[in-house]
Amino acid sequence: MFLLPLSAHFKREGSVQFTRLLRIVLACLASACESAEAPVVATVGPHPIAAQTLRALVEEGAADQHLDLADAAAQPRDFTAAKRRYLQPLIDRYLLLLEARNRGLDTLQADAGPDPAREDILLTSFLKREVASPQTPLSAVAIRRYYNDHPEMFYDEATQGLQPYATAAPRVRALLERQRRAAELQRLLAAIRKHRAAEVRVYPERLEQAVPDSLIARKNQQRGALLSRRGGVFLKQGRLRKALAVLIRAVAYAPELAQTHFYTGLAHARLDENELALAAFERAIALDPTPADFHYARGTTLQLQNHHADAAIFFAQAIQRRPDQPHYHFRLGEAYRSLADFDRALAAYGKAIELQPDYAEALYRHSDLLGRSGDLDAAVAGFKSVLALLPGYAEALTGLARVYTKQQRHTLAVAALEQGRDLDPANPSVYYLLSQAYAQVGQESRAAAASTVFERLSGAERHYKQGIRNANQRYWDRAAALLARAIEIDSSHVQAHIRLAMVRLYQDAPEKGIAALERAIAVDPCNVEAHCLLGEAYSATDRPDSARHFFARALALDTTSVRAHHGRAKAAYQAGDSAAAVASFQRALAINPDHRESHYLLGMVYMRLGELRSAARSFQACLEIDPDHVPARYNQGRLFMRFGDAARARRAFAKVLEQNPDHPKAREKLAQLEQGR
Repeated sequence: MFLLPLSAHFKREGSVQFTRLLRIVLACLASACESAEAPVVATVGPHPIAAQTLRALVEEGAADQHLDLADAAAQPRDFTAAKRRYLQPLIDRYLLLLEARNRGLDTLQADAGPDPAREDILLTSFLKREVASPQTPLSAVAIRRYYNDHPEMFYDEATQGLQPYATAAPRVRALLERQRRAAELQRLLAAIRKHRAAEVRVYPERLEQAVPDSLIARKNQQRGALLSRRGGVFLKQGRLRKALAVLIRAVAYAPELAQTHFYTGLAHARLDENELALAAFERAIALDPTPADFHYARGTTLQLQNHHADAAIFFAQAIQRRPDQPHYHFRLGEAYRSLADFDRALAAYGKAIELQPDYAEALYRHSDLLGRSGDLDAAVAGFKSVLALLPGYAEALTGLARVYTKQQRHTLAVAALEQGRDLDPANPSVYYLLSQAYAQVGQESRAAAASTVFERLSGAERHYKQGIRNANQRYWDRAAALLARAIEIDSSHVQAHIRLAMVRLYQDAPEKGIAALERAIAVDPCNVEAHCLLGEAYSATDRPDSARHFFARALALDTTSVRAHHGRAKAAYQAGDSAAAVASFQRALAINPDHRESHYLLGMVYMRLGELRSAARSFQACLEIDPDHVPARYNQGRLFMRFGDAARARRAFAKVLEQNPDHPKAREKLAQLEQGR
């Protein structure tokens, strides 16, 4: 009731957003409306807070609409702490009233009795004086960061997409202004809480009885559902690490929400963390076996682990629940094909095509099995259908050529293979088949030439793959020899040049690595990866000017390359050009808001510039993406020390030592903090 005049007052002042900001402080039942016999859970000076007031606030309040990842310190299972947090806004209301009266802003009689409307007007007057509206304009970077960090607020479920940034920006700006005013209010409250701590008395037993644990659990469930939604939007954006950071919190708040475990499994699966994905999908199915997608996702993960028989079981269960999904049938066909059960694979592919006639991959697999089973005319028709849908499908041309060869239609096989060669000129198998087809039509010289190319490409590819296998096992000398042999056979093999360069860099032979990268660029001047690697090599050898040159060339080829923007920023940081480093890191993060190292190094630049609050935000952003990032955690601890927050600094350094027990600087800082107790 008392909100109506307050809201009207702020409308007259043109400050509706500020009204919303104050609701958490002002939206509680007035003590005058409470029964005199109502149990009191706390007192603030002469003001009692009744149990029913607190319970009503908890029951009627919606879960937070704008969730912040900074809430990670909260423990969802600590119901006592949660009840204290719900009580705090009511305490804050009366603390503000006490402070306002102490400053002589209440002109009415002190003994006039409680009057909620008068209290609202008094609070309004006080807060307008004390909570200043920030004068500094919001930066474009801050607006973009907020948009990136709160995607669920701008996500349209109907269109399955984000509201465009340009359209959302005005709303983001308004939300940020509210957030800044909220920060001002919190600073004011922190000072008043400290000054008037002696006037606040909380009765723990009554507080425990006032709000049932079941009510807090229900609120946690709501909060978990909101976090799950946010994590799901991050997942749909492909921001997998950010999604996982949010979903871990969602599970903590609402462990029985099957959808959250499903989202968690999808994020792990897309990061190739298949064991973790499988565990999450199993939990989702245990909680709710109804959704077909849960079974399909579990089957897909098993298939990636080469457990094809088990995968087939879960694909069949998904089909039982949703038989109208063509990709379910296709995946079942893939499982049967891997098990060499070709009849059932053919039937599964056929069902996928029946449901979706333009399913090119299913058509290709179906046609391939028809060819293998001897139904050659049907196979030809199938491959032609694939090519009608996707004329550039090189594998379909090769498959068609194989069938033509079986039909003794060698001229048609040659034509199909020549098309395939033009589409995929580095594929050795095409040249092998082409050499045989040319021989069948009497073109011996062409057959010999194709055979020579096949020998060259297959030999180079064989050495290249062996080199990669040895590199993965860190047998650097053997890997270098094999990759060099691949280049000797085929000097145009760009990837062999690049991987040889990487091996040389791992061998701590930077000049040899740089030379190999220069040869790669000579072969393929438009290769962005080679330019970026060359920039990184120069950066690693303390030649930032050369590094910046090659990163600039990479960006000229691809303006969206996060790697190039990051590398250019890092080189600028090395060169002492902090302004250029900040600008380039921000460009990298505008393209990929979850680029961990850009957040970390941007924090380091801000520390160099003395912009400690900005540095803290960058380190926190890095840790939200990767909680195990030790340098970010250590520097966050240093900042907490600078801010005078010894408790959080201790926790940060303790976490560093938990992750790396041999971190001498963290141990030293922790010792300093212990001595200063």
